[in-house]
Amino acid sequence: MKRLHEKVNIIPLIAKADTLTTEECYHFKKQIMKEIKEQKIKIYEFPNTEDEDDNKLVKKFKDCVPLAVVGSNLVFEVSGKKVRGRQYPWGVAEVENGDHCDFSILRNMLIRTHMQDLKEITNNIHYENYRSRKLAAVTGNGVDASKTKGRLTRSPLAEMEEERREHVAKMKKMETEMEQVFEMKVKEKKQKLKDSENEVSFSVHHPHPTSPLTLPYAFCTFLSL
Repeated sequence: MKRLHEKVNIIPLIAKADTLTTEECYHFKKQIMKEIKEQKIKIYEFPNTEDEDDNKLVKKFKDCVPLAVVGSNLVFEVSGKKVRGRQYPWGVAEVENGDHCDFSILRNMLIRTHMQDLKEITNNIHYENYRSRKLAAVTGNGVDASKTKGRLTRSPLAEMEEERREHVAKMKKMETEMEQVFEMKVKEKKQKLKDSENEVSFSVHHPHPTSPLTLPYAFCTFLSL
């Protein structure tokens, strides 16, 4: 409940209230409300109105919190009427009977009397608080105790900018390396061409005795002999 009370409307319930006696249920409710106050848990506050009848209904709701409810999918016939409840040797615990549990109060509150107020609180308070926290995290450094345990969080925009700078630096480094490799290849190619030219020039000016250029001279010399 501590994790949820600032995010959603909390209406405390006691399930399977038919397993408690009336006195046990009363004391259990008191104990639950005491612990909620001690832990400073925010529960849904029923708004007061200017209408006296509405205020009486609100007071009735407040006195019943936490609501003790009973659930059942079974239907039984009690005093000629079909009711939804749970069968016991001593009788039937009726789900919609206000003397047996608070289910009808919960249903009326959620669907009929306080639905709009619950929606407005969710939208105007809980959602706006959530939105404000997220915007604060985006626009600047903030603290998210649920994730960072008190450590400063970094802005997503700052992280994106840092990633962009790292990417640009990486691309520049790759470009420089590629240029260096290209220059080295060009120098090697030029050196090879230069060496080839030197070899050809040397061969022309200093022919080898067995090269094709010396064959006619050798042949003539042989005939003269």
